[in-house]
Amino acid sequence: MVSEVDAKVAAEAAAKEGRQLMKEAFATRDPAKIAARFCEDGSFVNGRGQIPMGDVYKGHKAIEGYFAKLFADTPDVAWTESAEPIFSGNTIVAQWRRTATTKTGDKLDWLGLDIYTFRGNQVLCKDTFIKDVK
Repeated sequence: MVSEVDAKVAAEAAAKEGRQLMKEAFATRDPAKIAARFCEDGSFVNGRGQIPMGDVYKGHKAIEGYFAKLFADTPDVAWTESAEPIFSGNTIVAQWRRTATTKTGDKLDWLGLDIYTFRGNQVLCKDTFIKDVK
């Protein structure tokens, strides 16, 4: 019988592996590889969009479409970690800085964080929060 502590340790190990695989997928800038790191029923909740939640992209096709448009609209978009991630069971909180230049030349620069919920090493939900200071 697996104890509650053992189950949490196993979930955290799988989430850490999943987070590393997600970082590697983002490094490829390939929307299909990024989408494939999500569960088939996984969701990406954007920090921008419809109030109050932000736009929600559910499933591989929708998530891939979002990132394809993002990379097309901001070809130099880049994320850098700004703090060590916080791990707790199947949940990870990751802080980052995002920079990008739009096609019209506008510079974007903001801080944010993602709250990842994993099912095994696949992302069940990536909920993004942005600090957009002018």
